[in-house]
Amino acid sequence: MKEKFKMFPQVLQKQILVRLTAGIVSILMLVLILLYKGGVELMFPCIGFSAMFFISALQLYVRCDEKDYVVICGTCAEIERTGIRRRVKDIYVKADDFTVRLVRPTMKLRALNVGDRITIYLAEDAPVYEMDGCQVICSTLAVEKEL
Repeated sequence: MKEKFKMFPQVLQKQILVRLTAGIVSILMLVLILLYKGGVELMFPCIGFSAMFFISALQLYVRCDEKDYVVICGTCAEIERTGIRRRVKDIYVKADDFTVRLVRPTMKLRALNVGDRITIYLAEDAPVYEMDGCQVICSTLAVEKEL
């Protein structure tokens, strides 16, 4: 199992570990609530969060094990930012014969500039829409800036 995990792309390994860590933190919160004799109404959210994170990590592991994802490599063509806080709103990635628009990317891409190489990991069954000549993607597994 560990050998299979090491064969996954680095950014997907990180996503699995982040989800497992969040599940473990939720269980630790449950233990703290039990130690301080918290009410039952506080235990249910911790159980729910930990189950959700563990199931999410397991689903991503199975998806990576079966290679049930699509990899899109391209160059960052344009970055749209919000008006006030200048956060990344949309990223346009120019691949070989098409342009991909990532709507509100959840991954924090540090110091992303136009012209940087970007790799997008996308679930095979993720919806992709066409708008203004771009392929619009709203949900990704991971986004990685190549060095």
